[in-house]
Amino acid sequence: MALDLTKIKLTPENVIKIRELMSGDIAIIADKMGLKAALKIHKLFAGTCLRIAKLGCIERTFRDKRIRADFDDGLTGDALAKKYKVSARQIWNNLGK
Repeated sequence: MALDLTKIKLTPENVIKIRELMSGDIAIIADKMGLKAALKIHKLFAGTCLRIAKLGCIERTFRDKRIRADFDDGLTGDALAKKYKVSARQIWNNLGK
């Protein structure tokens, strides 16, 4: 049975030893987010390709849903454009989806 590194006590000595064995993207994750997070991510996704959307895509989708909700609550296209700092045309394009 394989050793589960997520269950090992992360003493300073173990952290250094485990981190030295890492390379590539998982090493970057360990450096930026911590070894514990990196080990969990590795356990979940080892051997698979991940596609992570840019944050801007997620933010736009969230904004677009808020625009729709505000419109449904009675805000006008011009008021929405001002509130979200986009053009009225962009508001109407969004609402037409």
